[in-house]
Amino acid sequence: MPSSGDGRDVLATQLLPDDESMGGASAAPPRTRWLIAGCVILLLSSNHWARDSLGALEVPMEAPGPFALSVVQYNALTAGYFVPNIVVPLLAGGFAQQFGPANAIVLFCFFAALGNGLVALSALVWSYPLLFIGRSCMGLA
Repeated sequence: MPSSGDGRDVLATQLLPDDESMGGASAAPPRTRWLIAGCVILLLSSNHWARDSLGALEVPMEAPGPFALSVVQYNALTAGYFVPNIVVPLLAGGFAQQFGPANAIVLFCFFAALGNGLVALSALVWSYPLLFIGRSCMGLA
């Protein structure tokens, strides 16, 4: 394996930059890294659960009742989530490079929380438009 001249592998140097290449900032302590990783895992798990939970609710949401959705309305909720996912991953990489990964995570956490909050609110006020907007915001995360 090629060496950088100071005893480190070139590949390891590219994958694991030193503190100087990170703007002089020291690395976060391991406990902080584990906490951040745990929060990201919780966020992703929650958002994916919220995405998939709609499938289990198809029959009750299409049954006569407060929502009584048509098949088209129900499918629009799924599309409202997935259509933003066509473009957002492409833009998210550029955003993370331009503004930093931490800012990207905060932005997408905001959209996930906003979307889940709007979905919960839509259940309280029985509003399909609010439900659709909430699902679309979740799709941005």
